[in-house]
Amino acid sequence: GKGLTVIRMGETFPSPDYYVERTARIFRGFGGVFVLEYVIGGEGYIECEGETYHVAAGDFYFLNRGFSHRYFSDKRNPMHKIWLNAAGPFVAGIVSALGIGEPVFIAHYDAEPLFRKMQRTLSSIDYSNRFLVYDRVALIVTEMLLGAAAAKRDENAAERDIVYEVKRFIDAGTNP
Repeated sequence: GKGLTVIRMGETFPSPDYYVERTARIFRGFGGVFVLEYVIGGEGYIECEGETYHVAAGDFYFLNRGFSHRYFSDKRNPMHKIWLNAAGPFVAGIVSALGIGEPVFIAHYDAEPLFRKMQRTLSSIDYSNRFLVYDRVALIVTEMLLGAAAAKRDENAAERDIVYEVKRFIDAGTNP
């Protein structure tokens, strides 16, 4: 039961004023917070380490612990999203095993069904079953991160294929 700590889980409905700022120091007692989010609708931005990332409907993103993040909705098309804030060595281990070291990891991956399953699982928690529930949540988090990592690999492979095809086309044009 010590492997994964669920800090909070929720759903954010579209608001042009939605804004979150989280410093690297927060939840240091837990070893830092991991943020997993899925954008159901709308779009928004994440700022971290001098970079700005755009996310939109259909994107899963993971904010790594130990970094300060700011994220907010697009004013004209605010985000609707579902999210989990978690901590503990279990998530750290999965992330490390998958080689996710960057402060912001984004993949076009439909994580909503797994978030809904997590919501249902957490809704049944009480003092007597909390360790079992956290273990179930740990499994869902694992499935989510594995799925997102696989989707990201496929995205990168598709981009490489396009670059290769463009190069082949150019080469064919210059060498009849």
